[in-house]
Amino acid sequence: MMVSMRFAPLLLASLLLPACVVDQQWEEFTLERAPFANAWVPRGQASFEVMLAEGYTCPDGLGARIYLVEPDTPADELTPRPLALLLHGRNFDVVREAGAQLSEEDRLSALWASDQVENVLGMESSLGTAGQGQGAWVAELLERGFAVVVPANCWGDMWHGTGRNAYDEGFLRLGTRLASEAVQIADARPGIAADPLVVVALSEGGRGLVELYAEGTPIDAAFVDSSPDWLSPMVAVPTAFRPEIDALLAIYDDEVGEIADPQAQLDALRIALERDSMVHAVGNLGFNAPLVWAWSSLDERIDPAWSQPAADVISTTYPAGAAQVLDWGIADHAPSNRNPTEAGERLDWLLGRLGIVLP
Repeated sequence: MMVSMRFAPLLLASLLLPACVVDQQWEEFTLERAPFANAWVPRGQASFEVMLAEGYTCPDGLGARIYLVEPDTPADELTPRPLALLLHGRNFDVVREAGAQLSEEDRLSALWASDQVENVLGMESSLGTAGQGQGAWVAELLERGFAVVVPANCWGDMWHGTGRNAYDEGFLRLGTRLASEAVQIADARPGIAADPLVVVALSEGGRGLVELYAEGTPIDAAFVDSSPDWLSPMVAVPTAFRPEIDALLAIYDDEVGEIADPQAQLDALRIALERDSMVHAVGNLGFNAPLVWAWSSLDERIDPAWSQPAADVISTTYPAGAAQVLDWGIADHAPSNRNPTEAGERLDWLLGRLGIVLP
């Protein structure tokens, strides 16, 4: 087994879900691997596995899951496949008074999180219409020989959690740790090496990219589409964003939970949100890996003002030729995952910046 020296010291224990592959009814099959297919990947070209990260428990009591998709061509341990980490979005939630949550759907469950993964992968088993037309990124990555690992975030923490929230929530938020664990698990598999590691982050997944960089994960290149990165203005109008601020206070409980004065607590939350942004990572921490930052000034799901500040900082501070900043200019959210041509062009640009030529 070849393990990248960048990740070997960090690898934690993990277990395969025993003989379990999940379809839309969560039936069990007697296979550890199953054929993978979406609108752009026909059956017979790739397979996937569902893994259980030991010790990562979702709020509903079920174990957190990690998906791994690989081309069906045999892997070579001497020249292992490169790895891509795909981070999904919409994982933002809190249980408020009387059990109410931020949305009608329960985003604090293992099944919801797995549905999000299957949606962004565009799998045939995706529930409802949410997954239709998705999966362009995994298709392009597989075409170029990548293995793709996709953790399912069930903690509503926008990938910030490291288990330091208040336990009176009834669960620990572990998004950052699961994302890091997913890379380590995939890197330890024969024929896969997270060197290079390419991160594709969709929507709230963009915040996970910053979290991984801050905790020391080596990132060689990244694509971010429609990230709600600059959330500090939300704190300036708490009456307009009270439910969202309640969720953010829960996520950042270890830093702001003991502050009694409401205004001081909001000020501390604002500072923490600014610290955990791409604006700060690029402008102050020196993040300069090859990067495509995409957003839409007409975004239909998030306020474009949450994405534009990072676009501006990247445009003015990044090394020449090392970044692309794109305004889709359409009333859509994270459209690249529905456009294989666009995803392929951006991926090839990133690989070109790394000097990598893949089949």
